Amino acid sequence: MNEITIAEIRGEAGGVFRDATDLVIASQDDFELAQHFLLGVKALVNKINDTLGPDILKAHELHKSMLATKAGLLEPVVKAEFIVKGKVGQYQKMLEDKRQKEVAKLVKKNIIPPPMENLQVKGVSFVDVWKYEITNEALIPREYLMPDESKIGRVARAMKDKTVIPGVKVFSTKCVKASA
Repeated sequence: MNEITIAEIRGEAGGVFRDATDLVIASQDDFELAQHFLLGVKALVNKINDTLGPDILKAHELHKSMLATKAGLLEPVVKAEFIVKGKVGQYQKMLEDKRQKEVAKLVKKNIIPPPMENLQVKGVSFVDVWKYEITNEALIPREYLMPDESKIGRVARAMKDKTVIPGVKVFSTKCVKASA
């Protein structure tokens, strides 16, 4: 990457921004001038992409390669963590179940149970993780449902003004498109 080219582009970009901010379209000539200016902006976008694109692509490829290496190194470690957490959790549950049975027996005999022995290693803890399972979708209250905006957008783009979806207004907006 050429530092002179970057500095040159930086200057052009700043000038383009100032010119765009100052641009006033009040006549047909201004309108045509603005469209030519827009084509120049698109040409500058292409110049920036052409200048930085190859280095960005190299960096992206290196990034992907490093992520793949990291994933390969982490895979067995993460699997080991999952296995050991499962085994520790099972043993903890077995201890809790055993403790509950012992406490129930002692309570029947009117004996105060001793506190449970803490066998945890510093840095390892147990937390309650609350989860859910949908048992009947039809009973879920409306406030917990979410429209599929991606699907609605696809239908609106395909059907345009013929789209009929209750509760949805479909409309178009004009966007200016320019190519260099």
